[in-house]
Amino acid sequence: AGCAAPSLALPPQGFSSPLARRVHDSIQSEIDRLQRRTEEVLAVSLEGGGGLDAARGGEAISKLLQRSMLLAHDIRMLQSVTGSHARVRALGELGSLLANLEGYVASLRAEMRLSESGAREAEYEARLARQRSIVDVPDDGNCLFHAVAEGLRARAAAGAHKPDARALARELRTRCVDA
Repeated sequence: AGCAAPSLALPPQGFSSPLARRVHDSIQSEIDRLQRRTEEVLAVSLEGGGGLDAARGGEAISKLLQRSMLLAHDIRMLQSVTGSHARVRALGELGSLLANLEGYVASLRAEMRLSESGAREAEYEARLARQRSIVDVPDDGNCLFHAVAEGLRARAAAGAHKPDARALARELRTRCVDA
């Protein structure tokens, strides 16, 4: 008579324990690498003491954020095919750890972008200051008229009588508003 083949039934919980352990360890290892790389990028971008430098760390931070988002997707996919409640819970803990890292990396990226924007704004302000005269005007709601008066005063020919800026501002306001 014939030999009956042994019955190979899959365990009801999804993955075998050794495979589940390897997957868990692999995910944990990748999270650890992401954390180390985040610390390295942060250290490099802070060199020089000027705050976060987007030029030195912006692209790396974006890549870290992308990697963490992909890993979070992998964790969710594994949770959906894992039958063991203990394994689902363990993957959930890794997911929480990764979500915290993802939030931190996202905040670093936002801070770098803000820093970069602030640097561009300061550069523009400095360039504008080199091209224009900056004058102090009274904070009385008539700053436009004071600024125009200062401009007219500055344009007065050399040696000519320069009118009082406040009086000129009042006169301009009267002409424009009260006319």
